[in-house]
Amino acid sequence: MPAATQVPVSEASAEPDTNVEAAALAETPPAPAAAPESRDCSALIERTFNGIDAGLKTRETASIAQVVELVREMAMKVDSLSVHQVGEILSRDLTIATKLIKVACTVAYNPDGADITTINQAISTVGYNRVRNMAISLLLLKNANRRWSTDDFDEIACITLTSALMSETIMETRKSHNPEHAFVSAALRNYGRLLLASFFPEEYREAMTLGEKKGFETAIREFFGMTSLEIAKELLRRAHLPPALLRFIEGIPEHKFSADQLSKDDQQLMLIDFSVKFCELLSRLKSQEHFQTGYRELMERYGKSLQYTKEDMKALLEATLSKVDSYKRQLASPLFSNRIIINIRACLEDQPLTLQPAPKALETSKRGPLDPTFTCGHNAERMLRTGLKELEPVVNAKVPEHPAAWEQATRLLWRALELDDALLLIQPPCSMAFQGEYGFGQQVAALRPNASVDPATKTIFTICITRGQDVIIQNPNETAIQPFIPAWLKPYATGGVILLPISDGEGTFAVLMGLARAKHTFALSPKTMENLRTLKALLGVLRPKADELVEA
Repeated sequence: MPAATQVPVSEASAEPDTNVEAAALAETPPAPAAAPESRDCSALIERTFNGIDAGLKTRETASIAQVVELVREMAMKVDSLSVHQVGEILSRDLTIATKLIKVACTVAYNPDGADITTINQAISTVGYNRVRNMAISLLLLKNANRRWSTDDFDEIACITLTSALMSETIMETRKSHNPEHAFVSAALRNYGRLLLASFFPEEYREAMTLGEKKGFETAIREFFGMTSLEIAKELLRRAHLPPALLRFIEGIPEHKFSADQLSKDDQQLMLIDFSVKFCELLSRLKSQEHFQTGYRELMERYGKSLQYTKEDMKALLEATLSKVDSYKRQLASPLFSNRIIINIRACLEDQPLTLQPAPKALETSKRGPLDPTFTCGHNAERMLRTGLKELEPVVNAKVPEHPAAWEQATRLLWRALELDDALLLIQPPCSMAFQGEYGFGQQVAALRPNASVDPATKTIFTICITRGQDVIIQNPNETAIQPFIPAWLKPYATGGVILLPISDGEGTFAVLMGLARAKHTFALSPKTMENLRTLKALLGVLRPKADELVEA
């Protein structure tokens, strides 16, 4: 199935904007909270992973899981991916694709002023790894400062990005290490904490308070059954992250801190962990003395691996701050005004550091409940599997009844993805325009008579028709999307939109369109996408001929 996207007329190619398959990330159900001392470890772990599972299915957290899926796909296929395929993976949603192209056009990345209008051109100009890491940053920033986002999440997102940039900077001075690999590894080491702060905000805040006395990871284990790093590694293992990356998502045995010699991987792990710990220190300062004590302990603990003088450390902070400032200009995110960034600058200027504010009551209204009804396609795998078995004999009949097959396929999509409406637009013989034909749903009677798409006019249908690529738009109300939604569709496109092209050797001749409810989004697992590929391939033999005009 060609990759799905949310794309404007810049024609960035794309891949489905879907969560990492939730079933692969969390496989157990929740239990009610209890006091930390009395909690059973296995029950806590069960509850934790189930809560994460439910959270990853919500419409507003898709980009957290996209980070993992992005890294997994690109890491697993790095030796065989073409620039075009990389472009498809990166173009997961319109906001990300548009910002990546915008950043690639800046002088810092494109000093020659080359014309960049697609993700593929951005990769060719800026480079594969830099575009990937920018995409990871954008996906994390997309969740920060959202309605449901807590201060804790925003803090961790800033620690994640700053430590990733610091790790990358350290490795750039060490020719034996991979800077881009370090960026990804540092970002993923905080994956567990990002999810805990997102889906268990009250308990995470309590754990952090307790952690001031007992140690943060010890407190997290008491509340959630595992440390945040153990949670991250288990989730990433279930998401099939390559072993080469999983190696850097683990704790460091105590004896290695005093070892005279370390393997290349161990040294890289040590340096990545130092970056994370240093950024955490700058974020959680209680006093000026706290920094001095914490910094001295870090240098003693990681000194053998780091081997930095005071001047080296200053150069590292300057280079990291320069990268952060560049990101701040390019991505225009308020996240980069975080206490960590302020304190890096203060360290360089020998100014007093900004301290952590006193804890305040959590604003519970800031984050909505984990309501699984906010997603479309929970039962899609089962329903598509059954529906395809029923549809196959209809399509493969000696003389297939096109109207019956189209109607059955449209109904299958409507029911399997739990859509508000599903509509088939088909291109009659000797015609350029695609016209609405079969449909199901609440609004289809009003929608179908006016449904018409001219492939020559740039709309959200353009890439679907001209390139045969799926399009998934999670929020059609975004400013960048609105100009490309046809006038006849605007009154009905209040939630997610999915467009599936039906093609044969001659090109696309039909489009299956699905409209989700106003507050719904698409959470389609890889297996669901595979079933949709099968559906499209099955329907690809039904191109209407001049003597077989489709009847509405």
